[in-house]
Amino acid sequence: MNMAKYIAKIQTIFGASRNEVIFVSLILTGLIIGQFFTLDKREDLALLNRELESYNVAIKTSFIGIDNDGNVNEDLALGDTIIKKKNKFPEKKKEEKIVGKININTASKVQLMKLKGIGEKTAQKIIDYRVKTPFNTIEDIQKVKGIGPKKFESMKEHITV
Repeated sequence: MNMAKYIAKIQTIFGASRNEVIFVSLILTGLIIGQFFTLDKREDLALLNRELESYNVAIKTSFIGIDNDGNVNEDLALGDTIIKKKNKFPEKKKEEKIVGKININTASKVQLMKLKGIGEKTAQKIIDYRVKTPFNTIEDIQKVKGIGPKKFESMKEHITV
């Protein structure tokens, strides 16, 4: 039988026009073809799901020396390959322990920067000030712009003239 006979037979069975039969046939054909693509997508989704599960297991066990059950495993810890990320924010300046007292009339910029609350700019201000007027007492350091009573209190035990 050819296509015209099939269409005529379907028309008589369902009492539909030729265009209606053709339209429904196209829709059914599209649905059948769509099922094949859906099956492929289901397999792809299942594969993706398996990959994500294995990735999650790897994340849980990587870089910390812990196995899948959450037990610490020293052998895993030895194999960790952590690469530290660069911090976008500068690290906080570590306070160096000051040995002895720093003479504010003779100290270098680096030595002055060891004092709590003194950064590069303030250290330079201290140097510029003492070139013009040497400090007579440790309290005179408060005459430098940027050093007030609070900052002076935190450094007074570490400075001398």
